[in-house]
Amino acid sequence: MARSKPYTPEFREEVVQLALQSTKPIAQTARELELNPETLRSWVRRYERAHGK
Repeated sequence: MARSKPYTPEFREEVVQLALQSTKPIAQTARELELNPETLRSWVRRYERAHGK
């Protein structure tokens, strides 16, 4: 089983902000950034929970 790449908190924050500000679906944004769509989706959900959205 392959290990996932370690992403810095700064990278995650930047990507989440990009996804939230974009009019594109999260899956498309993730593909453009060469991320797994479920990874980005989980980061966005975590951000929204932490910030009361």
